Amino acid sequence: MSNLWVAFWAENMKVRKSKMIWVTFAAFTVAPLMAGFFMFILKNPDLAESSGLVGAKRRFWERRIGRLISVCWRKSLLSEEFWSSAL
Repeated sequence: MSNLWVAFWAENMKVRKSKMIWVTFAAFTVAPLMAGFFMFILKNPDLAESSGLVGAKRRFWERRIGRLISVCWRKSLLSEEFWSSAL
């Protein structure tokens, strides 16, 4: 049990000293927030335009966000297929 405790303590120290863990945490926190914001714009285009979130190029942004969502979906599907075939 002593070796397990020492290993746990060492890994805990590495996590606390590392900057990359916090960058990763921030990236994985911001990405869903941005996706939620894009979904809000897609669901309520009139409200987003009237509140100033999206300007005169509303159709352009709707197409662009829709394309972004479809590309992300395709990438996740391909990634899932790759990992399932690799294992």
